[in-house]
Amino acid sequence: MPIAFDEYFRDGSGVVINCLTWGPPSRVLVEWQLVDTQEDLSAVTFSVERSEDDAFSKFVTLKSGQIYSDPHEYMDSTAPFESLHRKLYYRVRASRVGDPDVVSAPTTWYGNPDLIGQEIINRHTLLVDTITGSPFVYWKQRTFGPRCGRCYDPVSKRSKKSCTLCLGTGFAHPYHDPVGVWLDKDVPQEMLRMTQFSQTTTTQRAVWRPMYPMFTAGDVLLEAQSGDRSKIESRKVVAEKRGVPIQQVLILELMPRSSVTKLLDVPDAIIRGLVDTLVAERQLRET
Repeated sequence: MPIAFDEYFRDGSGVVINCLTWGPPSRVLVEWQLVDTQEDLSAVTFSVERSEDDAFSKFVTLKSGQIYSDPHEYMDSTAPFESLHRKLYYRVRASRVGDPDVVSAPTTWYGNPDLIGQEIINRHTLLVDTITGSPFVYWKQRTFGPRCGRCYDPVSKRSKKSCTLCLGTGFAHPYHDPVGVWLDKDVPQEMLRMTQFSQTTTTQRAVWRPMYPMFTAGDVLLEAQSGDRSKIESRKVVAEKRGVPIQQVLILELMPRSSVTKLLDVPDAIIRGLVDTLVAERQLRET
């Protein structure tokens, strides 16, 4: 029986567009969400397509790949922004051999891009990535895909936190491969007031960075210098401009060492490689 691909797009579209920088270089973040499914999506190809007009201009494919080799977001760094008032339209296509394609509704960012907001994002990114940030290793939690066959209950839709297969996420492939990221551990008081966060225990703390990557609750962070591993309890957008997030504060909960969290361990060489890449990029910006 063919899979109904349209069920994979939340509310029929589920595509969110954020204009990150206003050229050059220009960057547009395309994100899409999938509804909960137990189907194996490894045979599904997702393609990101772009057009200058949602009705009259031809859509061109920017990126195409399988779900596990390409997380459900795409950074378009080739957006042609010669005109300050140009809008680009994006859509996501789901394809599988033997079934008809399903295409999301074309969408764009809301309102005209705000040059002031984009400049704020650029400056904050430069600040954190080159001066104030500390190196972290980041595991993004999966939110779709085959469910854990060991502990997931399809009736209650619950999984066990102690499961050594899904690590409590309920998914057979719980996290994407780790990446390096800079985070600022010195959160300004005005940001903390907006999150209503008060550190009541030694296992909680807050960090911040500009809007990309967009973290979510359940993601895992490893501080490279201390080796502490934390789970993101919540993410708060503390500043935005014309609906575009500018700053985000992450509330972290220290993860105790256990048989489950040990499964997230990766070789020291990989951690060093990710951190070395971050440092090399910082040094390149300084030159």
